[in-house]
Amino acid sequence: MDIDEQKMRETFIGIYRKMVDRLAEGILQNIHISALAEDKINAMSIDELERLVQDVMKKELNAIVNLGALIGFVLGLLNLVI
Repeated sequence: MDIDEQKMRETFIGIYRKMVDRLAEGILQNIHISALAEDKINAMSIDELERLVQDVMKKELNAIVNLGALIGFVLGLLNLVI
């Protein structure tokens, strides 16, 4: 029996896509991401949550400070040129 491998691959891919299209909507309706995130946050201790928020704030504030330094440097160079 001579089976064309490419045709068989395309057939399987077509079947897979149809199954995913049918099942994906039902799966997404059953998974409530916002509720899962809320439950995870509510399960955290206050200290752990505070540490997490401070870590994020520290990274963001460092980025703001570095950007401010870069802008100040560029403006200083412009003042020297002008």
